[in-house]
Amino acid sequence: MANSFLQSLNRLNPYILVVGDRLLCTFLSNSLQKRGYTTCLARSGQEALKIIQHSYIDLVIVDAELPDTRGHVLCSELRGHADIPIILLHTPSDLDHIVLGLAAGADENILMPFQFSQVESCIERLLGNRVSQSAGKHEGAPISKPAATPASVSLCTDRAK
Repeated sequence: MANSFLQSLNRLNPYILVVGDRLLCTFLSNSLQKRGYTTCLARSGQEALKIIQHSYIDLVIVDAELPDTRGHVLCSELRGHADIPIILLHTPSDLDHIVLGLAAGADENILMPFQFSQVESCIERLLGNRVSQSAGKHEGAPISKPAATPASVSLCTDRAK
């Protein structure tokens, strides 16, 4: 009984997995946390797949350029594990990969540099009203901080499957 109560409390605060380099992860994580989201961070495609396999994630934001894979390839692999919304971030030189990302199952593509309001708007659209209703209520909730690659997998362990 207590376990299901705790799980329902966790569901009020959407968990967003951010996959990218340290600078991108830090920027997005800080911005998302200020708006009441909880973040998990991954620095590679393999790390993102481990998190998806062991945690409940509501949405994924993926950089198109990762050290071990391309964003559209990771998107396709994520689709094999879960049916969750995915936002791909591209540079203007990656325009051809937008089509590949959509074909791989990305729900949204955003060109970098971007305004955070673009990302936030996509998140609200993809997650629906639950986000806009709960985000203000959970401001200041305990949230993760950027960590070194191996430790960031543990950022989502409180929501293990």
